[in-house]
Amino acid sequence: MRAVTANESYAGQTWAGSGNRTRVLRLFLALWALTAAFATATPARAADTIPATQAAYLADRLRENPVHVTDQLPREVPRSTAPDFARLAKKTGVPTYVLVLPMQSSTDGRQLLGAVHDRLGRDGLYVLFEGTDLAEATAYGVRAPADAAATVALYELPYDAGPLRSFERFVDVIAQGEEKATARAEAARRKYQDDEPAEMYIGPSDRRNQSFLTGNLLTGVPLLMVPILELIPLASSSTRPSRARQSRPPPPI
Repeated sequence: MRAVTANESYAGQTWAGSGNRTRVLRLFLALWALTAAFATATPARAADTIPATQAAYLADRLRENPVHVTDQLPREVPRSTAPDFARLAKKTGVPTYVLVLPMQSSTDGRQLLGAVHDRLGRDGLYVLFEGTDLAEATAYGVRAPADAAATVALYELPYDAGPLRSFERFVDVIAQGEEKATARAEAARRKYQDDEPAEMYIGPSDRRNQSFLTGNLLTGVPLLMVPILELIPLASSSTRPSRARQSRPPPPI
């Protein structure tokens, strides 16, 4: 009887221990699955949240004004250029929204424009400048040769043309229409594929060389004039008769 009772007691302890181990294992697996799901979902959710926040902010700025120029580029693209962008944008013939932002290292330009368009809820031509470069242009719900115009601005203008000059070329091509814009883009790509246009503005080294040459001319010319000016009185004195020679009476005959 004792043997049976002991066996039953041992079996009960074994079953209880096994049940505890099973519950602990299930709890561990649940925690592991939750941790893995959190680890994989959190970065994706953060990546979605950051562009959404940025897009919402930019959409609000464009709702106030179709041209938004960042305040982080005061020398390269001052905010005072916004009216010039707006004046040029009217030439496209379609609603045009312009964003001038610092360089976007982690955000795709086309994706950003798409997110801004979705939150703004207005169709039109969306143009993105990153720094001084025309980075992206996309048309939503309107007919505009955005890709061709961006290609022309990229190939026909030198790298130092500046954002306003690039945007001016861009809108001029947009106004030409799809067929002419496409043909012009192909021609520009063929012409400048291996050699870009000449620089529009001189660089610092060229400016220093120019200043050096100008300085030499300004200092050298006066030095050359000094000997010439000194010779003029000598030449005039040798050819002009003296006062004594003019007043001397003629000799008697």
